[in-house]
Amino acid sequence: MEQRSKHALLDPHTDPDRWERVVRSIMAAARPELRRRAAARTPVLLLADWLKPGLAAAAAVMVVAAGALLAVRDAVRDVPPSAPAVAEVIAPAAVATWLVSGAYPTAEELVVAMEGAKP
Repeated sequence: MEQRSKHALLDPHTDPDRWERVVRSIMAAARPELRRRAAARTPVLLLADWLKPGLAAAAAVMVVAAGALLAVRDAVRDVPPSAPAVAEVIAPAAVATWLVSGAYPTAEELVVAMEGAKP
């Protein structure tokens, strides 16, 4: 009598009828889970559910921002020219002058402005 290996039960060619019964029983047992997964929403569909609320929120932010810009438009026109520009507040004086005037510094001017004057 020939001795079967323990993996022979997993070989579909040894007993095709038995193999088909095993496959059918596994599929029958898995059917509820497969149905549940098929009905579940994919991550893309979950994100798509947020598309309309996200666009509505973006539109609301845009309306509020546009209203704020329109509200301060007249106030910005009344700012005296002597008021410091943003560039003058956040950058060294020489760099701020270049930024406000639109002039391009030479390499030497740029190094001196960033590193400070040499003693």
